[in-house]
Amino acid sequence: MGLCNKTYFEGIYKNYSDELYRFLVYKFGNPSMAEDVTQNVFLNLWKNCAKYSDVNIKSLLYTMGRNNSLNVLRKEENKRKFVAQVDGSKQVHSPEFEMETKEFQVRINEVLGLMKPLERQAFLLSRIEKKTYKEIAEIMEVSVKTIEKRIHNALVLIRSEIVEAKKYV
Repeated sequence: MGLCNKTYFEGIYKNYSDELYRFLVYKFGNPSMAEDVTQNVFLNLWKNCAKYSDVNIKSLLYTMGRNNSLNVLRKEENKRKFVAQVDGSKQVHSPEFEMETKEFQVRINEVLGLMKPLERQAFLLSRIEKKTYKEIAEIMEVSVKTIEKRIHNALVLIRSEIVEAKKYV
């Protein structure tokens, strides 16, 4: 059965759309963009269904999603630069500030990578998607106390890896 079969394609959409959306939210931190990109990925897959095989479909979807997100971010950045040039309101930061900001972003990503997957998921649902502990517990199918513990552990790790490390710089 191929991707151009409507029923088969709908099954792929149902199986992978939520998962792709969550991946994009966690990777890029923008739920609105993730929703748009998820829809565009499946729209492009349907339009070009004859070009693609359903072998490794999950990998294909994630690659298409990542690439599409990077294109969107690149366009937004170019748009911001253009608007800043036109209205002259671009803030100028010192090179030291820019460097520290980039280093901090890299460090945050490293710390997120150090977290246990379930702690990272709970933390990102809380901080990125602004979900309540109760909502997160329902999504992850665990108790609210478990979510509290996971987020607490994530915050302890962040504190120890970023805040404490800064004391020695």
